[in-house]
Amino acid sequence: MNKHSLLELAINEFNNGRFFESHDSFEIVWESLHGDDRRFMQGMIHVAIGSFYAVRKNHAGATTQIERAIERLSEHRPEKFGIDVNGLLPQLVALREAVKTSSALPSLQINFERPPANAAVGEAGLRNGRSHNDNHS
Repeated sequence: MNKHSLLELAINEFNNGRFFESHDSFEIVWESLHGDDRRFMQGMIHVAIGSFYAVRKNHAGATTQIERAIERLSEHRPEKFGIDVNGLLPQLVALREAVKTSSALPSLQINFERPPANAAVGEAGLRNGRSHNDNHS
């Protein structure tokens, strides 16, 4: 599976509330990236895990992950890899506030416009298969 397809899969998983699966898919893309691209994808991993923790009512874990996501993604406005960062950040702020106040969680959606097939997503080839590594800080 190429990076564009895997990124699209991760976003679809996220938008369908499958946050942990989304985390795994973002992680595969993250493993193949370098530098600034890797930092951005790390932010997307934090988005997925923070959302997963929020749904599971792990307030401390959700808050930490969401704050990391906001920090990393703020560096990549207005968009990166077809992901609408400007549209995602306010959703993350609302999620963080809902978690902190134990309010109803807002619905989250990642707006995505698939880049052209010839557009580069990172520098290295994508490995097949999934791995799990929680060290994304």
